[in-house]
Amino acid sequence: MILGLFILVLASPLTAMAAPTRQDVVITFSVTCIDGSGGGIQHPSSTLPTMSNTFDIANVLDNLEAWITADLLMPDRILIENMTAWIHGLFVNESVSDLNYGGFLPYAEYPNATMTASALAVLSLDLFNRTDSIDSSILTDFVINLQRTNATLYPETVGAFSETINRSASVSATAYAIQILDVYNEISQMNTSLATGWLNSSQMLTNPTSASYGGFANGRNSTNADLQTTYLALRSLEILGSLSIIDQTAAIDYILSHYRDNTNYPQYFGGFSNTPDNPVATHFATYYAVAGLHILGASNQLSPLETTAWILSTQTLDGGFAEVSGPTGFAPQTNLAISTLALLDQLGALLLPIGPDVYLFPWWIVGVVVIVIIVVLFIVIARRSDWF
Repeated sequence: MILGLFILVLASPLTAMAAPTRQDVVITFSVTCIDGSGGGIQHPSSTLPTMSNTFDIANVLDNLEAWITADLLMPDRILIENMTAWIHGLFVNESVSDLNYGGFLPYAEYPNATMTASALAVLSLDLFNRTDSIDSSILTDFVINLQRTNATLYPETVGAFSETINRSASVSATAYAIQILDVYNEISQMNTSLATGWLNSSQMLTNPTSASYGGFANGRNSTNADLQTTYLALRSLEILGSLSIIDQTAAIDYILSHYRDNTNYPQYFGGFSNTPDNPVATHFATYYAVAGLHILGASNQLSPLETTAWILSTQTLDGGFAEVSGPTGFAPQTNLAISTLALLDQLGALLLPIGPDVYLFPWWIVGVVVIVIIVVLFIVIARRSDWF
């Protein structure tokens, strides 16, 4: 009888129900982050679709080769066509006199087309094999018009690109411009020598004792380097074939200084932090660090299993990923987590089953079984002891 009760416990929903894999719940989370218009939202309860979140979700589904699975979860529409149409809706191509003409808006109500939104739109369309679905000539003009080539007017930022007509130039805007032109094979339209020189000058090499030494700052007026800017600069120089002009050893050392070991904060072991002295690992820092080292050919200095373990520890109850474990995942963190696993060649870790939600599991069933076992044991002992 006791054996039968133990079998009952093992056959309870905790063990009898086949747990979904981590990949299953990531795909489900991603699909629920696409609203009815086809735009991506930050998390399932959000209401504002943005270009950034649309790229995040598209990149997750593409990395996981999950488009067919995603379509099955939403049988009322074909996601790629739906998302492509939503992206087209943010393309400014109606009035030639509009300063935004040829660019993409970050979201429907935003007043200005930006370089970042335009790049994420193009990269999304590239994932869909739909880059020819827009007029690339006016997009190219939009991009080229944002490069600063007049050294007299822009002595500190000559060669760089700005985010919009009225904003300052930056490494991030320059990187996104280069990626757009690269997708359309239009790099020759820009002044590559000026851009390369400006990107090279953004590496911080004047103070070897600085925490920023070897990294890239987002503009010459910036005093601190950061991992995102460093990655974007490296990616740009990689596209331009000019990685050899920078101090690659210093860049590698700068990136590795952000790695979190298990000395004081084991919960962040394997991740990378935003600054070398910050113990808290983030998905943003971890992705840009791993991607930067990959570009520099220094992936052998990574610890794939340790980083993978940290990433998996941040998967949330709804299947997405967040900076800390909790009930709600977010599209940006989920994209960065999956992209990092892809770079580490660790996507297979997502095929492991993920346990049931401990908050939703009916623990009263286990409680009843335990009580029954105690009662049965009491009866058996009582009978053997002639208590009654």
